[in-house]
Amino acid sequence: MKLKISLIFILLLVLILSSCKDKNITNKINKIMELSKESSQEVSSNTISSNTTISNTTIDSGNNVYISSNLSSNKNYISSNTASSNIQSSNISSSIISSEEVSSKVEEKMDANFLIKTHLKTVFEGNVDITDEVSVFAVLEKVCKDNNIQLSYSKSFGLAYIRSIDNLAEKSVNTESGWIYKVNGVKPSVGCSSYKLKSTDKVEWLYTLNYGKDVE
Repeated sequence: MKLKISLIFILLLVLILSSCKDKNITNKINKIMELSKESSQEVSSNTISSNTTISNTTIDSGNNVYISSNLSSNKNYISSNTASSNIQSSNISSSIISSEEVSSKVEEKMDANFLIKTHLKTVFEGNVDITDEVSVFAVLEKVCKDNNIQLSYSKSFGLAYIRSIDNLAEKSVNTESGWIYKVNGVKPSVGCSSYKLKSTDKVEWLYTLNYGKDVE
């Protein structure tokens, strides 16, 4: 009887222990499940957080916005470059205009009073368009050509010597007769091809009968 009781007690202990073990196992399993749930929740929250980060990144500084901002900045950069190139082109244009204006001023035509006169008559008198620093000879040649006035001359070492104007040659009247020129009432000390005219100059070609004394 005692043996039976002891066996029953042992069985009860075993059952109790086994049931306790089962509970522990169950608890452990439950804990594991809870841990797994927590971990999954953490993973999920991490995923959500990462997604949120990605989403925020996408919204705030994602590729689309970044590209858009880059495109916008590029457009602004291109626009500013275009504006700068327009300013440069306008500066170049104004520089070209300025250089043309300077060139036109350099080549601006001016008037000079021109007279061709023999001892008997006035062959030509009037204002002539000239450019600054043009020679007296060049103007005489042009006047004669434009007005069909006969002109004969010789050149030596680039210097011109007037032999006849309007078919009146040197020494035609006497051995002291010939052509001389004056600028602003003064006989220059250089030849007509060397004297450079300026604006408002008055040029006279005169036929003298005694080496210029009669036309002082």
